Amino acid sequence: MNKTGSFTFRATGVGYETALAQIIRLVEDAQGSKAPIQRLADRVASVFVPRSFCCCFYTFAIWYFLPAKVISAAL
Repeated sequence: MNKTGSFTFRATGVGYETALAQIIRLVEDAQGSKAPIQRLADRVASVFVPRSFCCCFYTFAIWYFLPAKVISAAL
């Protein structure tokens, strides 16, 4: 910290050449791409979630429309 006088400053890198700019660029690249295991997980989830939801809905409906109509058993 310079409180009195002047000093000479030399910029060794500006704009896209700085270390901070390189870090930002690497983080943006990492956020823009998916790992192969993430692609597989997305495909599995796209099938598993709707099927499990339907299974839960049908099970609830069967329990709810039984002659006893016990909502706690359906839930």
